[in-house]
Amino acid sequence: MNTPVQLSVVFHGGLTRVERIDFSRCSPGKDFGRGFYTTTSKEQAERFSKIKKKRAGAAEAFISVYDCQLPADLLIHRFTAPDLGWLDFVLFNRGFLDKGNPILSHCPRLPDIIIGPVANDTVGVVLGLLTNGAFGDPTSETAKSIAITQLRTEKLFDQVFFATQAAVSSLTFKEAYVA
Repeated sequence: MNTPVQLSVVFHGGLTRVERIDFSRCSPGKDFGRGFYTTTSKEQAERFSKIKKKRAGAAEAFISVYDCQLPADLLIHRFTAPDLGWLDFVLFNRGFLDKGNPILSHCPRLPDIIIGPVANDTVGVVLGLLTNGAFGDPTSETAKSIAITQLRTEKLFDQVFFATQAAVSSLTFKEAYVA
């Protein structure tokens, strides 16, 4: 579903400066799949980079800043809230759903860019509880609704996921700084 999206600047928090995006360096098993993750929130990118720095025992972390000019021909999907569709998509990408990619029921093909909520580290704990049956049958709408309620108690930020080379081409590296 292509909805008008205005992005002027996005931020990526990580352990290195990212001047050129290389999909082979992107990790699988993330919320929206394998691709390049950014946010419109400078503060979120800074928090994320500090978490990565601490986990890796690294000396420093960086925020890479990009100007973003989206061409009209990119397919963009936006999750406006942490709802059942969003949760199923996250579960699928994290390897918890056996059925096909749920986003394809809304889009003719996989989108170039996906925008939606991201929760802090609690998301992994809640998904673990859900998939282990703590909220009931993990495939039931009731259990998923409980999981979403748990996630909504956290401060949710946005993530802007670039899935294709065409999408990444809309980014121009502006600067990077130590977080």
